[in-house]
Amino acid sequence: MTFYKGIIDSTLREGQQYHLANFTQSNQRKIVQMLSQVGVDRIEVGNPVVRKVASKIGRLVKLKNRPKLLCHIRNRMDDLKAAIKSGVDGINIICTVDKQRLDAMGCSLEQYLEKLRGLVLLAKEHDLEVRVSFDLGGTASTKEVTREVIKNYREIYDHS
Repeated sequence: MTFYKGIIDSTLREGQQYHLANFTQSNQRKIVQMLSQVGVDRIEVGNPVVRKVASKIGRLVKLKNRPKLLCHIRNRMDDLKAAIKSGVDGINIICTVDKQRLDAMGCSLEQYLEKLRGLVLLAKEHDLEVRVSFDLGGTASTKEVTREVIKNYREIYDHS
C-alpha cells in the first residue's frame, strides 16, 4: 500500500456544510483554480448522493488542469454509486468507529467492515483513488476499533 503524501483541501466540502456559505459556480471554479495554482493535489467535494451537490460536482469535473476531486462519502453503496456516476477521481469514505453509532445503525463491526470491503473493491474496479477517514465519536473504546478498521482496510487494499 502506498500512503498518500500531499495536500488535500476541504474548502468546497466544508463550505457546503456551513449554513452561511453559498459558493456560486463561479466561486467554486475560482477556488479550484486558486488551489491548483498554490499546489493543492486533491480537493474534497461533498457527497453526490445529494442532488444539488451532484450537479455542482458534475460541472467541476469538467474543469481542465484541476487537482483531483475526491467525493466525501459514507460507508454506503448508494453513496459510492453516486460518486462513480459523478466522474470524480476518487473517494474518501468516512467511517465511524463509535460502537454506539454502529449499534444505532443496526450493524456489528464485522458487518460494517464487510460493507467497507465491498466499497473499496468496487471503487478500485472503477479506478477511483480510495481514502478512508474516521469519525472517532466520543467514546474511549474507539482506539481498538480504529485499529481494527485500519488493519482491515490495509488488507483489502493490499490484496485487491
